[in-house]
Amino acid sequence: MKTLYIIRHAKSDWAEAGLHDIERPLASRGLRDAPIMAGVLKKRGKIPEIMVTSPALRAFTTCRIFCEQLDYDTANIVIQPELYFGEITLIEKMLQAAFTETDTVAIFGHNPTFSELANHFAPEFGGEMPTCAIVAISFDPKQKTSELVGKGKLLWFEYPKKNR
Repeated sequence: MKTLYIIRHAKSDWAEAGLHDIERPLASRGLRDAPIMAGVLKKRGKIPEIMVTSPALRAFTTCRIFCEQLDYDTANIVIQPELYFGEITLIEKMLQAAFTETDTVAIFGHNPTFSELANHFAPEFGGEMPTCAIVAISFDPKQKTSELVGKGKLLWFEYPKKNR
């Protein structure tokens, strides 16, 4: 089974005026929620073999916190510009390449793209992802990686308010 974990970055801090969007850090709530949600992933799922993040500071920091909680070497984090508000078709191509190397991938990024992506792969999700939410989707291992759209099965959906 191929498994994709779509993880929206934790709550970001808007307090510092003048920062470029890509430079926004996590807020204190985000710093509190990220380890909690990493713990949820550790309990509920298989540890991702590849962790891929948007270059935005808030997404990268969320990814780093997950890595620390999951004993994943942070030196192996892959930074992928397509995850910074990229088009779904570009993210699909990135995932196709990742799934040729491994069966379990976690991606860290942003809304509205990540909610759209979850619905794109697993239409039964039918929802929106709050900050630091995780949508776990499985794919049949016999499924061609170029034909994953709409073929995923929603395994679970978790978010911070449900786990505090």
